[in-house]
Amino acid sequence: MGLPIYSLDHDDKQLMTEIYGHEYTYADMLNIPLLIHAGDSTAPQTLEQVGGEVDIMPTAAGLLGISLENNLVFGQDLLSQTYNLLPERYYLPSGSFISSSGLLIPGNSFEDNTQYPIYNGKAPAATEDEYNRALRLLQLSHSYITQLPDKPIEP
Repeated sequence: MGLPIYSLDHDDKQLMTEIYGHEYTYADMLNIPLLIHAGDSTAPQTLEQVGGEVDIMPTAAGLLGISLENNLVFGQDLLSQTYNLLPERYYLPSGSFISSSGLLIPGNSFEDNTQYPIYNGKAPAATEDEYNRALRLLQLSHSYITQLPDKPIEP
C-alpha cells in the first residue's frame, strides 16, 4: 500500500492531485510497482500485471525453476499468467478486490459498488462473478488460517 488515502489532510490531497494529474484514489493507493532484477535478463521489460504480495513466492519459484505442483499456494506466478484476482480485507471493506478489471469496493452488496481503474484510466468493468470468486477466496484463506496449529508440530 502506498500513501493511505484516509490519512491525508486537505493540503496533502491537493499535492497528490498535482502529482497524479487527477484526484488520488484507492486505486492509486494500492498501485505499487514490483521490481524484479534477474541476472540473466537481456532487456528490461515493463508488464502491466495485477499482483499482490501473495504472488511474490510463486513468481520467484517460477524464475528459479522450482515446481509448486504439490503445494498449497494462494498466489500465482505473475510472469506466466495474464489475469489475477486479489481479494482485499485489510485496507478496504471485505469483498473488495483488485483484478485486471479494476478495483471494486462493494457497498452492502455487489450492486451498490464503486469501481476505480487500476492503470491507463481504462473504465473498470468488474463483474459479479469476480466479486463472488473474491468472496470465495477470502473464505478459503480464512479457513486455511484457522486450521493451522497454534504451535509447530514436532517431528
